[in-house]
Amino acid sequence: MKKYDAKKTLAKIKELDLELENVINEKKDSTLLDYVKWYGNFGFGELPLREADILVMCVVSYFEFSAALKDRSEMPLSETLPFFSSGEVPLMITGGDMGNSGIYAAAAESKRFGSLTLKNYVNVLSQEPPVQFSAVSLCSDTGFSVICFRGTDSTIAGWKENFMISFTRTKAQELAEEYVAKYVDGGSDWIVAGHSKGGNLALCAAISLGDEQLANVKHVYLLDGPGLCPEVASVSKLMRIKDKTTRIIPEFDIIGKLFEPEIDDLRIVRSFRRGINQHSLASWMVDHGELSTVPCNAAGSKFLNDLADNWIRSVDVEKRKTFVNELFDSMRVDGVEDIATVSPEYYGNVLIKLTGKSKQTRQIIGEIPKKLIFDGFLENIGPETGYFTPKQIELFYMLVIAALGTATLLLSGSLFEAASVLAVGLILVFQVIVLIRRLVKERSLSETTRLRMIMVIGIAGALTVLILKPNALNFFGSVILGLTFAVFAFVSFEKIASSRSRFFRILSVSEFAISVLLAIAFFAAPQQIESIVAIVAGILLLLDALARGIRLLFETLRDRTHGKKQY
Repeated sequence: MKKYDAKKTLAKIKELDLELENVINEKKDSTLLDYVKWYGNFGFGELPLREADILVMCVVSYFEFSAALKDRSEMPLSETLPFFSSGEVPLMITGGDMGNSGIYAAAAESKRFGSLTLKNYVNVLSQEPPVQFSAVSLCSDTGFSVICFRGTDSTIAGWKENFMISFTRTKAQELAEEYVAKYVDGGSDWIVAGHSKGGNLALCAAISLGDEQLANVKHVYLLDGPGLCPEVASVSKLMRIKDKTTRIIPEFDIIGKLFEPEIDDLRIVRSFRRGINQHSLASWMVDHGELSTVPCNAAGSKFLNDLADNWIRSVDVEKRKTFVNELFDSMRVDGVEDIATVSPEYYGNVLIKLTGKSKQTRQIIGEIPKKLIFDGFLENIGPETGYFTPKQIELFYMLVIAALGTATLLLSGSLFEAASVLAVGLILVFQVIVLIRRLVKERSLSETTRLRMIMVIGIAGALTVLILKPNALNFFGSVILGLTFAVFAFVSFEKIASSRSRFFRILSVSEFAISVLLAIAFFAAPQQIESIVAIVAGILLLLDALARGIRLLFETLRDRTHGKKQY
């Protein structure tokens, strides 16, 4: 068999990953690969187990060892290198290799990690029911063993299971509990760990152990993994492991904030990646052999965390279940089994398909922009709340359409400029109200509130530019009006399915078509065509509003004739 050349492999990886190479050269902080290369010459008897070692072992768990262990029950990590070189130990991870192969190769070649024995390797993958589960024990001759649960790979089954934790116990969670029950004994100091989905599995596994076996677990490490859905699992069980558990998350964290477990021992690590790519273990950094930490999460991730948390809280368990099943059924129809094989445009097509699914799924999709724009401001507005009746909402909707139609007809010359200033002014006023509401509700200045405050300042700046620089009015006005009609098109599309009669459904279809046409016209059409389209669309919107008004008047008179309750 061809000899494995680790130096050539690492050099190739560094050539392909210039960002990693730059970080190594800067020497401001060390990467996980640096840690393996610099500390790899020290055995665990010389340098006791560190938190950075747990990160390295969880990277190792993302590799597939079925071929290497086909005829053996265990194997030193160093002996897996020839299989890795021949491609028989592939990386099973979503998002591509972000330095994981380099870390694995350096670890397997080193004295420190190469001597660890791979044991109890399990790998289960099934499409129906969806199961993606893998675990391995890395055992040292110094007396400790680390159980590492693999995170999500790129399979559809794995990703569906991720979503399923929001409404049910998954098969992978059950397998994780069975795994620790089978292998944790008194013959070793056990550590249970996992990254991403693996962190959730580590959490479920640890809290499931009986008191006797749990005493053999010295520590639990949750590496940027989601916690327990309170509607599905007993969160109170966390108290059993709280004192021996450490959470480690990156500065820009999304995954680890989902159903965030209340664990006091928390590390927030630096990463040389940006945004969601900080989820990659290979990007986490160390400083003189310890984790390189920061005091708090990035403001941008806090905003997204708050948005995701509010959205999840607004959707009950049954709606989550319907949404997840319809989402992945839409992907399965196309024969997709691996997320890594599809293009970014595909996800847009999936969203379009979802709009034709159940009412619950359409509502969930519609809640996302509403939460982002309105910040829960409209949560108590709707016929189901008792604040407004269906006819009152229809009347308000008719007045909005009439106002849009009138404004569209009058938008020319100075009126267009005035409308642009007025539109931005109204947006500013609304966002100020939302900001004040949040400040009153929180009674403090959180990172999310600071970001919304920055947004308000930005809108105020745009309004100032519109007032002081008339040349900017045409451009900004077109963009603002284009966005206005794009939002109205979305609202109209939602009403197509929710309209209470065929008559109103037909009107909603016409409103959707007119709004899309106007949005395109204001975004892209020349000014001459823009004016013609605005006049025609304005007339159509006014006729639409008139039709709604006549129908509402007819229904009101009919109800009075038949003695029905008035609204």
